[in-house]
Formats: sequence, structure tokens, C-alpha cells
Amino acid sequence: MSTKTESWGSRVGLILAMAGNAVGLGNFLRFPVQAVQNGGGAFIIPYLICFLVMGIPLLFIEWSSGRF
Repeated sequence: MSTKTESWGSRVGLILAMAGNAVGLGNFLRFPVQAVQNGGGAFIIPYLICFLVMGIPLLFIEWSSGRF
């Protein structure tokens, strides 16, 4: 009985997935804190708006596309 193992569709997809895993969420959460400490506090409001308007819906799209 032979079993088929799963594999990546393309090499680019594998590399992007590995890069996303290596970067992690910590860098995105640390960035606003460093911006405030270095005098970029006015940037935090647009950053949070973009996070809520774009980031959260994209997260749900990614989750839902992974289920089908």
C-alpha cells in the first residue's frame, strides 16, 4: 500500500511560508513600541487603523481559505 505524502505546490510558496514563520508576530508587535520611544507616536494611530481595517479581515480570509 503506497501513501502519498503532501508537498508544497511551488518552491516560492515554501520560501514565503518559511520566511513568514521566521519573522513571526513579535516583530509586528514590537514595532509600534519602538516608534513611540523614538518620537513616532503620531504614526501609531494610522498603524492601528490599518491593522484593524486590513489585518483582521485578511486573517479571517486566510483562516477560511485554509479550511477548504
